[in-house]
Amino acid sequence: MARFNIDKDEMYQFGITETILPPIDLVAQNWEEVKKRIFNNTNVKKDATNSVEPQKIISRLTGYKRNTNLFNYQVSHIFGKTKNIFLFEAPWNIALVP
Repeated sequence: MARFNIDKDEMYQFGITETILPPIDLVAQNWEEVKKRIFNNTNVKKDATNSVEPQKIISRLTGYKRNTNLFNYQVSHIFGKTKNIFLFEAPWNIALVP
């Protein structure tokens, strides 16, 4: 980083400010829907690609869709343990990261 004169703190701040998170009110509403659906065992299917459902969720909650109106971002889980269906679909666990 020193070689390219990149300040570490500025780089971290860029990553934080450029990360797109869904609005908290939509997150809360969606989280209740996810829990209700899972606890009632309805529409629970394995995501064979391990990425389609998180992309749908973040797109629905933020209005951004990768490679349509947003480029050079990836959908990412914030916390691991995504084999747990709650953490896999939790809207508070998904972000668009530059």
